[in-house]
Amino acid sequence: MAAIESEVWQQKAERQFIDFIYMFSDKTGMSLRTLAKLVHVDPSYFPKVKAGIIHYSSDLDSSLSRVHWMLNLAIWERISGGLFINPLRIDPDMSLEPSCLKESLSDNLEEATNALKKLRAYQKYPDRDAALKTIYESMDVLMEGNVLIGVLSEKIGVSRSELIEGYKKHKRDEHRR
Repeated sequence: MAAIESEVWQQKAERQFIDFIYMFSDKTGMSLRTLAKLVHVDPSYFPKVKAGIIHYSSDLDSSLSRVHWMLNLAIWERISGGLFINPLRIDPDMSLEPSCLKESLSDNLEEATNALKKLRAYQKYPDRDAALKTIYESMDVLMEGNVLIGVLSEKIGVSRSELIEGYKKHKRDEHRR
């Protein structure tokens, strides 16, 4: 029971931190992307951000790299309209620096945005196979962005197993070409 209470408390603290990031971004007019980069370099430039980080980091027992990771997750959450994995559902043992959150963040955000446009266009395709092909073409960058396959399959109405098998077949066909 105590473990469940601790997990719920952790989720609340993480949600508060994400809300703090949004609020700071909105009030200063600073984009989340800029804020993430600057905080990663040196949070002392922004006393309010530093205070927020110290406050929430102590609650979360977090390092600055985790804070930077959470900032970037906030970016992914906002640009994807909730399609990308929610910070509250993250495995705490997962790497703090997945490849999408390194220096090439802005390139990956652009790729992810394009991938999401394809996903949103899914309903417009009369041919289901053609629609799924656009999904498979996007899945590399989506998975790199930590999309939960279950969330993706739910969004597009395709079972997890069909999605994974279809993606594997698509990759095999791609290598043959």
